[in-house]
Amino acid sequence: MRHNTGSKRSRRAVSGFSAFTAEAMEERILFAAPTAQYVAITGAQNPAGNAYQFSVIYTPQGSPVTQGSIDIRDIVVTGPAGTTNPTSAGANANGNGSVTATYTIPPPPAGFPGQYTVQLQANQVFDNANEAVAGGTLTTYNQLDTAGGGTGNDKLSPTAALVGVPTADPSGVGYNINVSYTDDVDLDTTSIGNGDILVTGPSGYSDFGKLVAITNSTKGLRTAKYLVSNPVFRGSYTITVQPSEVKDTSNNFVQPTTLGTFTAGFVNTGAGGTGIPTGGGPSFASPDVSAAVTDIPETVATLGKGKVTIRVTNLGDTKTPTKFKVGIYLSDNRVLGSADTLLKEVTVPHRLDGGQSKSYTYEVRFPDVPAGNYVVAALADSSAVLKEPNEANNVGFSTNTVLVKVPNVDLTPKFVSDLPTEVVGGNAGHVTLNIKNNGTANFVGGSNITLYASADNVLDTTTDPVVKQISGLPLKIGHNGGSKNVKIDFNYPTNLADGNYKFIATVDAGNAVDTDPTNNTAVTPDQVFIRRAFIDLRADAVSVVSGPLKVGGNNTVVVKVSNLGNVAVTGPLGIALAATSPTLAGQVPLEKVVRQVKIAPLGAKGSTQSFRITFQLPPTLPSSQSPGYFFQATVDPDQVFAETDETNNVVTTVNPFPTR
Repeated sequence: MRHNTGSKRSRRAVSGFSAFTAEAMEERILFAAPTAQYVAITGAQNPAGNAYQFSVIYTPQGSPVTQGSIDIRDIVVTGPAGTTNPTSAGANANGNGSVTATYTIPPPPAGFPGQYTVQLQANQVFDNANEAVAGGTLTTYNQLDTAGGGTGNDKLSPTAALVGVPTADPSGVGYNINVSYTDDVDLDTTSIGNGDILVTGPSGYSDFGKLVAITNSTKGLRTAKYLVSNPVFRGSYTITVQPSEVKDTSNNFVQPTTLGTFTAGFVNTGAGGTGIPTGGGPSFASPDVSAAVTDIPETVATLGKGKVTIRVTNLGDTKTPTKFKVGIYLSDNRVLGSADTLLKEVTVPHRLDGGQSKSYTYEVRFPDVPAGNYVVAALADSSAVLKEPNEANNVGFSTNTVLVKVPNVDLTPKFVSDLPTEVVGGNAGHVTLNIKNNGTANFVGGSNITLYASADNVLDTTTDPVVKQISGLPLKIGHNGGSKNVKIDFNYPTNLADGNYKFIATVDAGNAVDTDPTNNTAVTPDQVFIRRAFIDLRADAVSVVSGPLKVGGNNTVVVKVSNLGNVAVTGPLGIALAATSPTLAGQVPLEKVVRQVKIAPLGAKGSTQSFRITFQLPPTLPSSQSPGYFFQATVDPDQVFAETDETNNVVTTVNPFPTR
């Protein structure tokens, strides 16, 4: 039998009778809950990067501890890294009704050392009488530093600090930033290079530092000089160290952090005039326009349409005297030439003040070019109507590339709904699957969807059961990222072992050609604990309620029945009644009834029900019997229902009942 949380089990029995009536008195057998004792395996100081292990001995105070109720949900560990559960829980019976469970706690992520508390959860571990172990704190331990993640005994990460204030490079091409790296052992010089730092600021400015030189190199200390491009807009710029870049000789990396800020860019006076702060740079006495491409499609079909966003800036100190045009081009390199295709030429609808910037989005049609990756370029003042001091900065290219290819369909699924924490096999459920079309053509057709349950996140069609299969589902999904949510209703499998399961979905395009079948599978980010469905009928009590017994006449008993299972008992339930007495040779069958029932699972309303049965004592029995007659009720005598425990289907009155 499987045990569930709920009220303590009880058994009712008859304790006495009067001259005219017999009343059933309740007798409860109460068991004390099991206790838990922590047993250390790993010491109070847990080494860096190691899992923490310990055991708990669950000792019964009455009924034996149920080994099957022990799993990873018994324990919760809290600390600097948040809350986690064990990755494994092993249980071994000790032979005296107690059970020893061994739990393994995974090490926290890098950078979260400190004290962690191990807590036993209430209503998780039970004994066979359904009594639950109380919750509480078991122990605490100190997780040593894992921030570096390095090898050997050196587990400390190097540190980084800003040296001085960033200054404009004398050449006018950008700003110099000096950073010192310090380690308790030594730095790995080869890990210092481009991309160690990132500078961000106003209007989307973002530039990784390019290593110029290592200006100081002594044991445990390096000073690196980086160069970033000139900021345009006046404001505060932030310097951050990037993860997994600079490390020491034990492979401990400098942790991501903000080093500091500095002020740079052209000053906008609000009237078109500009000034030059912090170290110089160009100063323009007339309009000077530039263009940048800030957003393009990821993919597009030949002769298909896509949206391009450009940003046009007046770097000069006076307002543009007239409207001007911007040409948008497709290029297979980052040099704009006469061979590059003009996608669209647009007119900037505003005159721009000095230092002003505006963004515009346009829909363009891409040409019939060979399939491949292309950049999009924007040429400010493409018709050359403005007199500018610097014509070389009019062109800007997209950072990313657009993949131009023949029209295609590329479906990829993703779960966008949450699974419940725990269910019983056979219960109804549903998931929502978002199906995205990364192709350049619309998908209109029948899609095939198969839903699997998996004990891990790797699909194995030979072992993972199919939960739901949908063939030819009509879908219409737009191109270039169009998507549609599909709700899938199903029933949880009934033939799986108790455990945690993820759901995996596969999607295909039916009769259409999906050009990338490698992305047609999705795995739920969460999991659900599925319990095998079972029923367990228990005969709780039988009581005579019609007064002193009548030999040869009608008598009435009440039989109380409970369902200890986790699913309802529905259908024809048989109950057989028999009488016995110390002076009789054996049991005397009295009555067998069949009732249509629906008995709810344990813990739900209606999980215990009573049945009145009228019967006759055969006139052949002695009318005066000492000490009286005992009665026995058998639930489901013909075993119509498949139960996990057939031994608790019989109950007998505790006291005899007299006849008239």
